[in-house]
Amino acid sequence: MTRGWLGALRLLMAMLAFVAGAGSASATGRVALVIGNGAYQAAPVLANPANDATDVAASLQALGFVVLLRTDATRDDMARVIGQFVERARDADLALLFYAGHGVQLKGENYLLPVDVRTDTESAITLNSIDLSKLQEQIIESGPRANIIILDACRNNPFLDLIAAHRGVGVSRGLTPMDAKTVGSLIVFSTQPNSVAADGRGRNSPFTSALLAHMGERGLEIRQMISRVRKDVIAATGGQVPWDNSSLVDDIYLAGLGGGETPITRPTSVPPPPDPCANASDDELAAPVRNLFTAMTRLDLSLYADQWTEDAMYQNARTRGVRDKAGIVAQKQQQFARWSAVRVALSGPFVVSRNARDAVLEDNYTLTILSGGRTLPSDSARERYAVRCDSDGRWLIVRNDDYLP
Repeated sequence: MTRGWLGALRLLMAMLAFVAGAGSASATGRVALVIGNGAYQAAPVLANPANDATDVAASLQALGFVVLLRTDATRDDMARVIGQFVERARDADLALLFYAGHGVQLKGENYLLPVDVRTDTESAITLNSIDLSKLQEQIIESGPRANIIILDACRNNPFLDLIAAHRGVGVSRGLTPMDAKTVGSLIVFSTQPNSVAADGRGRNSPFTSALLAHMGERGLEIRQMISRVRKDVIAATGGQVPWDNSSLVDDIYLAGLGGGETPITRPTSVPPPPDPCANASDDELAAPVRNLFTAMTRLDLSLYADQWTEDAMYQNARTRGVRDKAGIVAQKQQQFARWSAVRVALSGPFVVSRNARDAVLEDNYTLTILSGGRTLPSDSARERYAVRCDSDGRWLIVRNDDYLP
């Protein structure tokens, strides 16, 4: 008899605990999908999304979420992990999606872009990207009590212009507004509709930095948290205004209700690396060189100039000419004014040597230039680049030796 009463009492206590936790999105049944895409194959690389995703995933794990994390995901990778997330979100207390990377709107629809996205036609974008409205519907249909989508997308970079340069591709700057669609939903954008967000020069974007600063605060309801994030981002950027659309009916506390509980901190097993340069991938090292050729195909002087350090040098082994950064940019400005189109065949760049903050790369290229209505003879060469990581973790070109033997 005593055992029977004890069992009944335990069952009653478990039921009461469930009911008490339901209104505040307790840690039971909380699942998150975190994606950070930066190593794009057909556009300038973004420095921070992988860091943003890794750090947000660590914080959510510390807050009791079951987290699915992907960085630099292809279209197939994204589709696969979204399927896993939707399954895990079925009847969960809270399902949360965080995405950092490129996002565009096309004909009023928003798309999240995998690293292998094709941008040559409108259909290539729609078929090789993730339709955000359909993803939102999948999450809602899985039936969580509450669902949250946080988008640190629309990074401020030349990617939009690269896409728009293709005939028939009518993308628009920033993401278009989206409705929460169903009761119990919250969708958060890193900036206002039809605007771009800063990628940042530190480890994280301004939006993700603010999010990380507040998401672990106990006693902070999520809509209050977003207001604090918005205030921090405006102060940090001077104009970027995070936006949200909510149909939440219950209060959600990511880090709990507060009181005398011990604050939740990021687990010591996954701290952010002290040196943002030390763990850079070969793709990150090669990014400024690839960006040079992207700039030439688009005749984009701003992007071209942005890849060089202030003390950068160029040496032409064929002519023995040497130029500093000002000379490098001035010559390219004159060339861009004469050229009407540039085609590039590029092999590499390949990493020859590297350490924590410096690396040497080599490539082989062929340029075909249309100028004054005629196609100039193709120009081919092998060249070497020295790149260096600055204090913000960004790799830039220090030296370029062209026309190597």
